Amino acid sequence: MFKRHKDNLLDKEIDRVLGDMAYHKPTSEEYEALLELLAQLRALKDTDNVRKPVSWDALITAGASLLGILLIVAYEQKHVWTSKATGHLLKP
Repeated sequence: MFKRHKDNLLDKEIDRVLGDMAYHKPTSEEYEALLELLAQLRALKDTDNVRKPVSWDALITAGASLLGILLIVAYEQKHVWTSKATGHLLKP
């Protein structure tokens, strides 16, 4: 939600700087100042400070691991845990 708003504001500012650059000659001091500002804005836009959403594969893996742990704990409460039973567990 916030990333879209941030990107939208950055895009508008980049467009404004590019528009201002069109009015100056490439050899002028103003053009070089705007070029530095443009580089800073693009660097700011390229940084990815927003966390990426969790993939479904990671959620399924975490859920399967938790289910396995719960099954082991439930089994340990009712039965004696032997070393032969660990061979039946899936290893990641």
